[in-house]
Amino acid sequence: MAWQIWVAIAIALIIAEIFSLTFYLILFAVGALGAALAMALGLPLAFQVGVFVVISVNLAVFVQPILKRTLVLNHQGRPSNTGALIGREGYVVEEVTADRGLVRVNGEVWSARSLDGQILTAGAPVRVIQVEGAKLLVKDAK
Repeated sequence: MAWQIWVAIAIALIIAEIFSLTFYLILFAVGALGAALAMALGLPLAFQVGVFVVISVNLAVFVQPILKRTLVLNHQGRPSNTGALIGREGYVVEEVTADRGLVRVNGEVWSARSLDGQILTAGAPVRVIQVEGAKLLVKDAK
């Protein structure tokens, strides 16, 4: 097997990784490049396959979890941007009623409504209880 075949396998794995974003295929591509190097050095096929397996498995076991943790932007279990607002405190910018109003939370102004129907006046402290689309459901933070 010529070293170019290992390189072609690596390229195919990189292309597949672009479409799958599993963070596994790219590691096997690195293993294929290691096997290509072994072939270029004149090592036998069994050794090339061994290099491919050892590099790929070690990267999959030790590097893949780190890649996934650091490169995946929205982990399961981590609140989305709006979900992270739940429990945060802010204050009323424009009177909040059961239907409408404006609050400032984390320096941003959000549409809001009172969770319990209470009327909250401008300047009143509020706590975000729930998020419905782009509207925050708030209650008095006192």
